[in-house]
Amino acid sequence: MSKLLVPWDRPSHMANLHYQVSCHLSLCIRQFWFVGDLKIELQASKQREAALEAALAKKEFAEEECRKKVDEAKKREAYLENDLANMLVLVAKLKKEGGSYS
Repeated sequence: MSKLLVPWDRPSHMANLHYQVSCHLSLCIRQFWFVGDLKIELQASKQREAALEAALAKKEFAEEECRKKVDEAKKREAYLENDLANMLVLVAKLKKEGGSYS
C-alpha cells in the first residue's frame, strides 16, 4: 500500500512554499535597505535644513547690522546738514552786519 501524501508533503507544494518564503525574505530585505536609505536621506536632509537655517540667521543678523548703520548714517547726515544750515545762517548774519570774516 502506498503512503498517501498530504499537500505539504508533495514536492511541488514544498517548492512553491520555498519560493514564497524566498520571495517574502527578498522583499523584506529590499524594504529593510530601502528604509535604511530613507533614514540616511532624512538625516542628510535635516543637516541641510539646519545649515540653511544657520546661514539664514547669519544673513538676517548681517542685514540688521547694515540697517542700523544706514539709520545711523542718515541721522549723521541730517545732523551735518542742520549744522551746515546753521553755519550758513551765521555767515549770512556776519555779512549783513558788515563784519569781515575771512
